[in-house]
Amino acid sequence: MSRYSKYEHDKIEYLKYRIKELSFLHKEQNILSEELFKIDQDLKKIPSPSLNKRYKSKYEYKNNYALWNKLISERDDIINKINNVESVIEDINMILDALTPISKDLAIDLLVKKKGVKWVEEEYHTRNAYQTLNDELKYFDIDSFLSHIS
Repeated sequence: MSRYSKYEHDKIEYLKYRIKELSFLHKEQNILSEELFKIDQDLKKIPSPSLNKRYKSKYEYKNNYALWNKLISERDDIINKINNVESVIEDINMILDALTPISKDLAIDLLVKKKGVKWVEEEYHTRNAYQTLNDELKYFDIDSFLSHIS
C-alpha cells in the first residue's frame, strides 16, 4: 500500500516542482534587471523627442524619435516580464510560507540551493529529508493556491 494517494502524490510533486523553480526565477529576475538598467542607460544618451531641441535635419529627429520609441517599448516589455516573474515568485513564497519554519528552510536548502541530502539530514536532524518535506506538503491546501493563481 502506498503512503500517499494518487492525488496527494501529484500534489506533492507539483509543489516540489514549483519550489525548485525559485532558483531559476531569481536568475531570470537578475537578468531582466540588468537589461532594464542597460536600456535606462541608453535612454539617457538620447534626447527626449518631447524636448524642444534643434536638430540639424528632419531625418536626425525621426531617427532619434524612432530609437526613443523602440527603447521605451523594450523597456515596457521588460518591466512586464519582471512583474510576471515577481508574481510567480510571490506565489512560490506563499507555498513556502505555508510550511513550518524548519520545513521551509529544509525545502529551500534541498530544492532551491540543491544542497546534498546527507547534509540536509544532518542539519535538520531527520532520517529522510524528502519524506519529511512530503509529509509537510501533504497538508497544503492546493485548491486555494490554484484559485489564487488564476
